[in-house]
Amino acid sequence: VHEDVQNLSSPAYLMDKDYYAQCFNGYGMTVLDTATPRAIGALKRISRAMPSQEVTAFCTAHSLTPNLFYMAVYSLVLSVLCGENKVSFEGMNHGRKSKRQRQTYGMFVKTVPFYADLTQTDTPVLELMQCFKHQMMQNVRHANFPFTHFCRDLHRQPSNSFSYQMLSLFIEVDGRQVPIRELPPRLSTENVSLVIYPNTDEDIIELCYNEARYSEAQMLQMCDMVIQVT
Repeated sequence: VHEDVQNLSSPAYLMDKDYYAQCFNGYGMTVLDTATPRAIGALKRISRAMPSQEVTAFCTAHSLTPNLFYMAVYSLVLSVLCGENKVSFEGMNHGRKSKRQRQTYGMFVKTVPFYADLTQTDTPVLELMQCFKHQMMQNVRHANFPFTHFCRDLHRQPSNSFSYQMLSLFIEVDGRQVPIRELPPRLSTENVSLVIYPNTDEDIIELCYNEARYSEAQMLQMCDMVIQVT
């Protein structure tokens, strides 16, 4: 803890803060349209399953990961739904910024921001995937600037998040494989979160949303668009 406190005033902290300020210059955090932006409501889920063979084959052929593929898809869907050429959202990366931590076992998950420039309407998916791969590496390299400080100091308030469940943790219920996850709270201040669960030969696309802010029709459209773009 003492080491972390010292880092908050170190040259490395200031350098990493400057890195994020430059990267997100001109980017406001993408927000899906809603008439009730501050409403507190129940957290709802919409799930869809789709075959994963083609995505896996595509990623393997280009030495990239499904995580990067779905991030690219998510950014394209956000761009269409929000009518913005530049989109940004929060995601997750590993938090092992030192070599010593990389040799340890356990959860080191770090919330980080991502952005995508889709000014060129014909931006190849591979280019987006490479861009997100580069950002992931930079997020680890510039880990001295916490996400909470990114939101506070750079005046950014993420509204949408993406995550890829790397560990396939499933249990069998009534003959079906379903993901193990924490039960949601009764009420939520969250907006929209897209989670991808790999499950044997299919990917489960799960969209979580605050029902007081977004309609089921809106979220069904978004979920279907993810599948269509994929």
